[in-house]
Amino acid sequence: KKYFMPKIEGEYIVKLIFDNNIKDCSYMFAGCKNITNINFINFNIKNIINMKYMFYECKIENINLFTFNTENVINMEYMFAKCDNLKTIDLSSFNTNNVKDVTDMFKGCFSLKKDNIKINKNSDKILNENSFNELDEGCLIY
Repeated sequence: KKYFMPKIEGEYIVKLIFDNNIKDCSYMFAGCKNITNINFINFNIKNIINMKYMFYECKIENINLFTFNTENVINMEYMFAKCDNLKTIDLSSFNTNNVKDVTDMFKGCFSLKKDNIKINKNSDKILNENSFNELDEGCLIY
């Protein structure tokens, strides 16, 4: 069963509740242009295998994913692509040992700087050159 958020324009999400059976978060928040901050304190993602385009074209400025258990995720392509307002991101809890695709993970993240990406030794694939393919000039990640 796929879960995704429809493109929301002009409306505000007040609260989202997810069950623990989610396996596919692809496109979940894609195009949510009114969300500027997301907090995932009680979001259990241990069963998720697909996060492609999860935050694509969001207008989020800061996101803290320190509670994310990504050990089963295999796809993170375009996960934060075109989040042009994103300034800081904490991926220190990410375990990318099973991830196969990080293509263009940060493409078009104009406001994100390398010093504002927090990672750990188990998330080194995130800084793989494929996650920054075809970055537009002005993105200061690598």
